[in-house]
Amino acid sequence: MKLCVLFPGIGYTIDKPLLYYSREIVRSDYEIKAIVYHGDAQKAKSKKENLDQFYQHAYEDVCKQCATIDFQAYEDILFISKSIGTALAEKYVREHALKVRSVLFTPLAYTFEGENSQAIAFHGTKDPWVDHAQLMALAKSHHVPMTCIEGADHSLNTGDLDTDLMNLKKVMDQVKAFIDEK
Repeated sequence: MKLCVLFPGIGYTIDKPLLYYSREIVRSDYEIKAIVYHGDAQKAKSKKENLDQFYQHAYEDVCKQCATIDFQAYEDILFISKSIGTALAEKYVREHALKVRSVLFTPLAYTFEGENSQAIAFHGTKDPWVDHAQLMALAKSHHVPMTCIEGADHSLNTGDLDTDLMNLKKVMDQVKAFIDEK
């Protein structure tokens, strides 16, 4: 049996392109579960202190929802996460010593606070939520291959539809190849 757990971002739900198409890739082979956060997402985006508070409450949500999953029953566990979801997913992996493969869409610096799962990551070079050079150094030091989308923001969008669709296809091809490695 195979399991895929989706960890959305604050405003980036599982129905937005990166998570939607990732879910479509695994739909036929994996049981899929999606984490739901119960904090005030709009407030979390306004100030760092609010984001930190949201993160703590969201991690409680992750722990409660993941406690209902018998991870030992699965031969392959895949976490697919976006933004703050990357930090929450990787923290859960570390604290529960899980063997997980992870797809990290637009990780934050604190995604890399400890040892990471076997992972690949995707980042926009114009992401206002992270320092590009710092994020690249963190990913390298944690042996997480990082694909950079030139000129892309925190949703991996550049503002040019043709470019964004082409980039989305390239990203999903890499995600599919990573998933198929198992």
